[in-house]
Amino acid sequence: MRCLWLLGGSYLAAVDSARLDLSQVAKDPTPLCHEDIVDETCELLSAGRNVFQRGPSGKARVLSFGELQGALHTTLDSLASYMDFIDLDPHRAGPFMVNCMELCSLTVASLPLTHRPPAPDVACYTSDAGVVCDIDVSDASFSNISFDTANADGTNKFEHSTAVKVTVEMGNDTVWSPDVAPVDPEDRDDMPENVGLDQLRISVANLFRIFPPFELEVTESKNLDDVSDPQIVEENGTDAREVEVAIEVSPTHSPTDIVGSGDELELDLSDHEQDDAAVGAGTGEVASKRKRRASTDGEDSPTKRSSGSVTEAAVTAAELRSLLGEHLREIKMAWGDIQDRVTAVEKVTQGHKKELKVVHGKTKVLDQQMTAVKAKGDATARKAEDLETKLEGLTSKIEELGIKNQATGDGSDPWGEYLARRKEGQPGRSEGGEERKSLSEEDQRSLILGGWLADTKRSIIESEAQQILDMPALANFVDTNRVVVFGPRKSFGILRFKIRDGETAAGVKARMWEVVNHVRQNKQTLSSTTGLGDEGRPMWASFLKTPEARKKSAMCSMTRRVAMRLAAGVKTKEGAYYNEDATTVAGYDVDWSTGTVWSGTHKLASASHRKDISRNDDYQALKLGWVDIRAVVAVTGCDWSEAHEAFQHEQ
Repeated sequence: MRCLWLLGGSYLAAVDSARLDLSQVAKDPTPLCHEDIVDETCELLSAGRNVFQRGPSGKARVLSFGELQGALHTTLDSLASYMDFIDLDPHRAGPFMVNCMELCSLTVASLPLTHRPPAPDVACYTSDAGVVCDIDVSDASFSNISFDTANADGTNKFEHSTAVKVTVEMGNDTVWSPDVAPVDPEDRDDMPENVGLDQLRISVANLFRIFPPFELEVTESKNLDDVSDPQIVEENGTDAREVEVAIEVSPTHSPTDIVGSGDELELDLSDHEQDDAAVGAGTGEVASKRKRRASTDGEDSPTKRSSGSVTEAAVTAAELRSLLGEHLREIKMAWGDIQDRVTAVEKVTQGHKKELKVVHGKTKVLDQQMTAVKAKGDATARKAEDLETKLEGLTSKIEELGIKNQATGDGSDPWGEYLARRKEGQPGRSEGGEERKSLSEEDQRSLILGGWLADTKRSIIESEAQQILDMPALANFVDTNRVVVFGPRKSFGILRFKIRDGETAAGVKARMWEVVNHVRQNKQTLSSTTGLGDEGRPMWASFLKTPEARKKSAMCSMTRRVAMRLAAGVKTKEGAYYNEDATTVAGYDVDWSTGTVWSGTHKLASASHRKDISRNDDYQALKLGWVDIRAVVAVTGCDWSEAHEAFQHEQ
């Protein structure tokens, strides 16, 4: 006789009559994942599920992760690892749902061929000869199992542990607990545990009545086929039923455990000797060796005893599965409310995702439309500014023509004058020819007002200039308080003057000098230039220069600006400037009329002076003139290449 650990904590006695004829099994094979068995298991584990969660036929074809987790008493991480191990997609049948038939088939496929029983309800075990699968664990075989529950005095051994119905509070519900007696909540351990892949593979197979071998170590003695053989009794010194069989049990939970964690089930199969064996469900304890003495009443085995004995009771596999099913149903009922709430939250979340996607799409379209509208608005603003500039230019020309008409009389004919000049071979004012070297009459009666930052808006220049020109001290000298700004953004404006009645050109020039001197003396600060770390820039006024004079002035400004920047970037080890004078405007002497710049004894650049031909390699030619790189290096202390690149970049 061998004792096998099956169905999570029950000792079953497999007698010789329970051995199967494998040849008969081979003739009429039953697939391991039989459809009826799979449906029965799936229905049992999903018994607490609502009707709307079932299939069209009313049968449960899939199991959720929560249902499997409750049956296997494991964590979601362990369950997810097992699904990955058998290559089962946990979302193919639905979110965190698995198909029962697919779960069974993939689990069987993961078992070694030598560890697969030939049919359901056939248990395998490990012996010296290898893995053997010939133990019948069907309902018919279980019906022959009996237990000796009578003491020597005729009382029942288990009267003290009569099961009572105990209820516990789980959430807002009161459910039945299968414990035989109330248990202190502090002593309970209902937390799921991490279970290994091998144990999960065996546990899942057991759910579908497939029993591969556990990790067993069976101690075989001699042939026990004939338990009445006196030779065997004589050699062993006792009856063959006293042979010890040691069984190693996997340390993890079985999916069909019905004994609470920490509880112990005691089975004493001896009339005179009681060896208590604590069987911890899921605690990893090794089942202790058990002994059964020969019956003293002449019966060879429990199956030969009278079936009408009051102290004997047969427990079938169907009854065990029914008890397990009732336990699982109670668990599912306890968690049913939570599952319904999670389902409702999932539905609401899915609706929110759709709404967010729609809102995101609409927002994206609105952003694109706003960008297009902004671009069109910017283009319209630029066109409006250009039109305004052109309109101002036309207005100025009309005013100029009116002044000329007043000076020459009603007989003035601008078009006739233009044709006359063309006939004489002189280019018209708008005709392209050589660049004028002198100013027009209008430009000679114009002042340039500056001091604004580069790229200042035209409206700001006009507003700030008007505030200064409206001062009482200037009211008698100017003809208008509005400056002309060419383009939407500039750093200066043009103030036009007109010849008044009875006034000569010298009188106009005198009024222009009054404006220039007043602006220089008062140094009116422009509010748009404040906030740069100083008190702002003052407005300046100057007469318009010829193109040639402007080039020379630009040469001076560029040379001084680059030299100051180079000098500011060179410091000594102590942190002082190499030449502090070269970092300020006062450190340079400028001749604007010739375009020449000096710093100390060095002539840095010029737009009109001649170079020293004895050292041509020291000079760098620019569009406006030349610059002496050696002199710049001596004044600023920078490298030759740095100075050369700085002036080259300014061209």
